[in-house]
Amino acid sequence: MAFCMQNKSASCARVSRCEKNLGQIPTIHNSPSRPVLKTSQAGSCTASCLNASSDNCGSREPFSRRASVFSLTTSILLEGLCHPSASQASLLGESLKGLLLKAQRQDGGAKMLAPFIVAQQRLRQADSSLEAAAAIASRSVAEGSPSPMIDTLPDLTASLRAVRASSLNCYLFEALPGDDTDTRASLITQQINIADPCTFRLVVKNVVDFSSQDVKAQGSDLVQAAVTSYSKLDGQLLVAMQSHATIEDMQAAREALKETSKAVQDIQDFVAQVLKA
Repeated sequence: MAFCMQNKSASCARVSRCEKNLGQIPTIHNSPSRPVLKTSQAGSCTASCLNASSDNCGSREPFSRRASVFSLTTSILLEGLCHPSASQASLLGESLKGLLLKAQRQDGGAKMLAPFIVAQQRLRQADSSLEAAAAIASRSVAEGSPSPMIDTLPDLTASLRAVRASSLNCYLFEALPGDDTDTRASLITQQINIADPCTFRLVVKNVVDFSSQDVKAQGSDLVQAAVTSYSKLDGQLLVAMQSHATIEDMQAAREALKETSKAVQDIQDFVAQVLKA
């Protein structure tokens, strides 16, 4: 050390600075819980600085510190993302809930209510066709026609197809001879049971996602009531299409159609109420 004091060489200065500044550099060791900091030995730095150029020794200090801080920060961030606290998880859940509710209630819940409006429009078309068929049957009977129901078949078929389209894939039925490809594809989708194709049920499930169990049960019951009503109406129309059917069969079909329309309206009102809650 006497030699160093006399000559004040650059090497000794580098050693002193390295021991002073780098002796306490934190070294990161990963553990399952959190990073643990340990101090490195200054002696190893002394040897490296003696053999290093002044540039290398001077540049190693800030680089090592930056690397250590970056690694520590990254570990803390990853720990927070992979294992969020209860408060963080709750805050994230509330944020997602708020975004979903905002999307559902946009424009007064128009997107959620649209399927029921379409269903009601198609049911009105079915009722118009059924009314036309009943008028034809009444006129044929008054004229003494031996087969008064034959001329009603086109209107009854149109009514049945409108009813089935109105159901939005919520019940199974046997395809008619003239049914298009979309109708047959819809039936296949329902039969293979990959996913629930019923639009009414899907809308209700989305709307009541954050509601109580009682509200969820109420929505499920309303959908099931509508599905049962559609199945009953379908069967009644098939009866009215038979050659031996009567005007009373048509009247029964119209009553079943009114019940189905009410069932769809009940779901629509329920969805609108939940969105306003």
